[in-house]
Amino acid sequence: MNRNITTEDLVNRILTALENNNSIVRSNAYQALGKISEKEPTYDATSRMLTGLADKDPYVRSKVCEVLGEMDKKLAINDVINGLVTALEDQNALVRLKASEALGQMGENVATNEVITGLLATLEHEDWNMKRAACAALGKMGEKAVTKAVISGLVATFGRKNEIDHVPRSACEALGKLGEKVPTDDVVNGLVIALGVDSMSVREAASEALGKMIENVTTDDVINGLLSAGRRVIGYSRAYQTLEKILLSSTMLARLSSDTVLKLYQSMKDDQLGNLRTIPADKFMKVFLHTRNTAWLSVVAIFALLQGNTVTVIGDTFVLYGTEEPLQVFVHDAEAELRKELVEAFIHQTDELQSLSNLCTKSQVVSSVCMLM
Repeated sequence: MNRNITTEDLVNRILTALENNNSIVRSNAYQALGKISEKEPTYDATSRMLTGLADKDPYVRSKVCEVLGEMDKKLAINDVINGLVTALEDQNALVRLKASEALGQMGENVATNEVITGLLATLEHEDWNMKRAACAALGKMGEKAVTKAVISGLVATFGRKNEIDHVPRSACEALGKLGEKVPTDDVVNGLVIALGVDSMSVREAASEALGKMIENVTTDDVINGLLSAGRRVIGYSRAYQTLEKILLSSTMLARLSSDTVLKLYQSMKDDQLGNLRTIPADKFMKVFLHTRNTAWLSVVAIFALLQGNTVTVIGDTFVLYGTEEPLQVFVHDAEAELRKELVEAFIHQTDELQSLSNLCTKSQVVSSVCMLM
């Protein structure tokens, strides 16, 4: 006579399967036990899972790590954490890999000193896949992992000879995630180092990571690093993508040195940054008026050229056409000298159009860059 199988009946069957001589049966049983724990919160499978970490078969141990990583994060109790940290030193590479991935899935819930130290030690292993997983896990540990030891451990992957690119790329991604939480100078400086490595994929990963920390990366070192990294890529680079995001969103452009601003101008003149359509037409003009740094004048003029904007000057007002709505920038009489310098910059830019054949033809530029009234 058939009857409905209760949770207790099912658990008993699974517990029996855990003692089976076949490792596949045991690993499947641990997986089933994890699913029951998710559906039946009153049933605590944790202690039985931890027993599986000592199974004689490495495949079973790896499966238990995997299941623990997928279980409710509330189950990230000390015994589970300690069990997975111990598994990081397992003799089997697959077990160590799955332990790293499990800790990464649990993230900030398991960000203890023991976990972070264990993951850092894993970065010294020879297996690149383990190191990749350890980097990824460290990136998910949150604020507690933003330490000099962690940052140094991740940055160290950039300079190792014969290191497969997956590892330093993962380190860049981890630094990017940590920087989103706590954008320290050490995190930013670490990514600047990555911008200078030989591997293009690592430089691109570092560029993308820096793009997540806009205000904190508006420095001379970062801008110069992005410009250099971008020049080493054939075609459009993520370095230029991040640079455009910085130019668009940052309120800290005023602190850039004249040397950096001139390098930015040269890259724009060489048509390396595209037309920068996402940036408001008056962005750089306002930076110049705020800083009074004449290095920005060349950027202001070339930027109008790249965007195909028309600039008219009527009295103390510059009107920029080319966007959906004309933008007005007022330069009061007290700043008459700045107004004069802006006008001269546009005139000077027009005189140099013949050297910009890679941007557009002379006839096109003359009609769109500047009209003075």
